[in-house]
Amino acid sequence: VEDSSSPGYPVYLTEDWDSGIGGGLWTTGLALGRYFATSSHFLEEFRLLRARKQEKHRNETSVRVLELGSGNGFLGVCLVTAVAVAEANETNRKANWPGIEVVVTDTAEHLSLMRATIESNLNRILPQIQQCANKRKSHTKDNCPPLSEEIMIEKIARAEEYLWGEDYDFGEKNGEPFDLIIGSDVAYRDYLHDPLIAALDEFCEPQHTVALIGVTMNDTKPIFFEKLQQRGFRFEKLADHLLGDEFGTSSRQFGVFAISKR
Repeated sequence: VEDSSSPGYPVYLTEDWDSGIGGGLWTTGLALGRYFATSSHFLEEFRLLRARKQEKHRNETSVRVLELGSGNGFLGVCLVTAVAVAEANETNRKANWPGIEVVVTDTAEHLSLMRATIESNLNRILPQIQQCANKRKSHTKDNCPPLSEEIMIEKIARAEEYLWGEDYDFGEKNGEPFDLIIGSDVAYRDYLHDPLIAALDEFCEPQHTVALIGVTMNDTKPIFFEKLQQRGFRFEKLADHLLGDEFGTSSRQFGVFAISKR
């Protein structure tokens, strides 16, 4: 994740294939992570989502994000880092920086890897972003207060067990819906379609929640999208160039779809 006034914030993870197929980093996850980290389009859409929520609640509530089928926690860390960098650079940044709460989910065998990825990266990255923002503030005349030194990682990102379509307990805040759902390579087998759509149906509030799902096009059959429509969802494939030069020319291989419920 790059910041124009710093050398960037690398995200590291330890692959653990013994935990299952989600224990490694797939290319589609890297493509979606790159979209979060480098695309002005994503940040614009994220800020619109946040503004709509704050207008509704009349306060500085954080944007709530759910990651489905994370496996290793990489994508959630990329999202938090991208938002934290962008918000730290805002001249009117909010007191609840970074203004995001991510619940990273997968089955039980992936919990330890997800937690390790979240804690090892965000405990290193977020203080670095703070220091950079506060140093920059000392050389400017903006009226933003300095970022607080206290960071509670568990309130920003945490890993939870969740089997799609089954009962869950994320310690929900009075039933407050998720604003954004993310996931990559989550529909590559036909038997995953119905449970995944059941999860989207559970967590997508109509005309509010947006799901950004990255897929490998050759593995994700048209029947998945037909089932989405049958269950009352609409979807749109993001333009290829939004994924950057590395992935934007591979539209037949990768795709990111914005999914919402009518």
